[in-house]
Amino acid sequence: MKTLHLKAPAKINLHLQVIKKRPDNYHEIRTVFQLINLYDHLIISANKKEIKLNQQNLEIEDNIIMRAALKLKKHTNTSTGADISLLKRIPLKKGLGGGSSDAACTLIGLNHLWKTGLCLDDLCSIGADLGADIPIFIQGTSCWGEGKGEILSQINLPKKLFLLAFPKVGISTKLAFEAIKINSKKEITLLDFKKGKKINDFQDWAINSSSEIYEAFDILREYGNPMLTGTGSALFIEFIDLEEGKMALNKIQKKLEAILVNSLDYSPLRPLLS
Repeated sequence: MKTLHLKAPAKINLHLQVIKKRPDNYHEIRTVFQLINLYDHLIISANKKEIKLNQQNLEIEDNIIMRAALKLKKHTNTSTGADISLLKRIPLKKGLGGGSSDAACTLIGLNHLWKTGLCLDDLCSIGADLGADIPIFIQGTSCWGEGKGEILSQINLPKKLFLLAFPKVGISTKLAFEAIKINSKKEITLLDFKKGKKINDFQDWAINSSSEIYEAFDILREYGNPMLTGTGSALFIEFIDLEEGKMALNKIQKKLEAILVNSLDYSPLRPLLS
């Protein structure tokens, strides 16, 4: 049977504002999703019945890949199974969306292998029931996000180089949203963002909650304007010049784990949706 070798990209949030808590216990947000060329790798092949997952000894309870596969199987009433292997490259609890991207990759890959014929909107609807960030990875482009992050409008962003830094501490998304204090302030619109206005409402909380994030932020500040990505704990700086980025990376790596990544206009999974 056919085997797919797929790359599930990470994301960073160039802007993330929490507007209010919703009656369904999610939070209303305004955000900008930027895909980057940091990937988890999934190998997916169809089998006759069962869904099996090999995640290379990663202890991830309530695995979202399995939940995505089982939800698609139930939704489409297919009798086919799958063998799925995950090679994890996107760090956990860093605000990079790795789990959501893996789930989106699973839905897209299995929809293709099982020939279930669901369109992008169908897959996004299934994904949104599993996690608020999953639709952005199914959409597979840079987007302005509203609602809980699932109401997406594609936007064009300039190509950028990002230095990503990884404090050792991780942050649970659930914990971050439980801890966030919502301030009544003017909502930043997409037009405001295009004019250069951006924030991350979790940034001050993360810096004040963790000495490791505070120290990382202090290190990065010498080389640019660091921002928290998502709910953290990863931080990023934008660069336009590659040589400047490399010089900064060389110095920062002596104190802190860091890498350089590029922005992506499109996810490598998009051809499977055509």
